[in-house]
Amino acid sequence: ARTVNRLILISAAVFRTEAARVLASPAGKTAEVFNIRGRENTVFDLLLRLAKPLGGCTLGRGLADGGQRLDLPLDRPETLTHLRRLGYTIAAPKVRVCHWSGYLRPGVWRFYRALLLTPGQTPLPYLQKAMDPVVDAPAKPRRFWPTFGLRTLPPA
Repeated sequence: ARTVNRLILISAAVFRTEAARVLASPAGKTAEVFNIRGRENTVFDLLLRLAKPLGGCTLGRGLADGGQRLDLPLDRPETLTHLRRLGYTIAAPKVRVCHWSGYLRPGVWRFYRALLLTPGQTPLPYLQKAMDPVVDAPAKPRRFWPTFGLRTLPPA
């Protein structure tokens, strides 16, 4: 307990059940966890679920918020707006599919450094309150494959 203060999980290739097991450990119970996710990683989450079909949902679907945890969907304009108001300007995603988006976007490392090195300037309860409107709003699904303008399949 208290050996790890904060964790930043960036597009984590982890199932929720595995994460829950780790977070139930003494260190996991006392650590503040920031789950950075985005729809750009959805294809990779799907591939992980196909590789291990009984693994369940991945952290790309979110980690239960509350307590010591916060999901930050960096693909959502609302998240970026709230972070900008807090002084962290992070570029919007430029591509639909990219595992590295949470690492490569301009401005993101300034935010991660603040989370890890100056927790007093980025207190978790404050960030949770600031992100409430984002976390509570359902994400809009994104289509990855073209539909060619068809709304339904033609009859066989």
